[in-house]
Amino acid sequence: MQPDYGLVLSDKFNLRSVLGFIISGVLLWLAIHQSGLELRSIHMSMTEGIYFAGSMFAFVLATWFQSMRAKIVWLKRGANWKEPATFSSLSIGNFYNCVLPGNLGDAVRAWHFARRQRIPFASSLASIITEKWLDAQMFVVISVILFMISPLSGDYIFLAIYYTATVAALLGILYLLMLRYVLLEKALWRIVVALRRPGRFLYRIYKYASWQMSGIRQHGFVGAYLFFCSGAFLLNVAQFFLLLKAAGISGPVASVYTAYLTAVSMMIIAFIPSAPGNVGVLHYGLYLVLILAAKINGAGTEHAALQSYALFGIYTHLSFLVPEVVVGGVFLLRDGRYLYGRWPGDAPVAKNITPDA
Repeated sequence: MQPDYGLVLSDKFNLRSVLGFIISGVLLWLAIHQSGLELRSIHMSMTEGIYFAGSMFAFVLATWFQSMRAKIVWLKRGANWKEPATFSSLSIGNFYNCVLPGNLGDAVRAWHFARRQRIPFASSLASIITEKWLDAQMFVVISVILFMISPLSGDYIFLAIYYTATVAALLGILYLLMLRYVLLEKALWRIVVALRRPGRFLYRIYKYASWQMSGIRQHGFVGAYLFFCSGAFLLNVAQFFLLLKAAGISGPVASVYTAYLTAVSMMIIAFIPSAPGNVGVLHYGLYLVLILAAKINGAGTEHAALQSYALFGIYTHLSFLVPEVVVGGVFLLRDGRYLYGRWPGDAPVAKNITPDA
């Protein structure tokens, strides 16, 4: 029987959460103060409203692509694509990321999926680690493409992307070495396992994730995984391009390149400690990204432009928040029983689905 982790993770208000709220508050104030944006002056024309609606549609479609990518982790060759129900768990996790600090929605997602599919919590959590690990390797590729389009400069946003991609590449090389040389793998994990219970749990996560990644290759789903992974990223690029239009940004800044730069930067912004929904961190981070894009394109950074850059951050946050709350809320009402237990008369849960070793 798997341990009852429950939702205690959502009740922990640790130092990282406090730090996240402080960082979010300061950065949100900076984004509004430095841009001179007045919230009461925000308005959206009919055309801009259509662009904004399109951005939310692109985000929902990208989320579906992500759920299909997550489904591949659990599929065997010739499996039924209707199982498992990854979109439900992903939507509920996104909903809780809007109301819980520190990306605790990912823990809720893992717990919901484990209960719904009747699999160990560690295996469910490992599937999310698998996704993030493969995302990190994809980040290396899209960063190389970014620097091929615009050479690396001394700007700290470019440097952050460069060093993050470098670390991800080095960790990827280390993992490949661990797979090839068992003695190296054992030596490194002896250090972690020495932490006793936490170390053993981390080792279980590692083994599950390794099995899942090898399963994708063994069952011939590498091409499908890359398709859904690339599709989700390109839809994010489309989302940001539409948001540039919705914020009234014109000229060379409102370009596919700026949307691409934003999508790459968002993969770093998402990891910075923040309040629920990346409030503040997202707003100020995107504000700085657009200032960088303006400098690259030789565009001005006058008062009106800075206001539109700050407005872009607000619209981006809303384009995430509204779909996550609405779609996640619907699935929470439908499948929330798996978070809190089942009642008499509920439909039976899906069959057990486990990765091959």
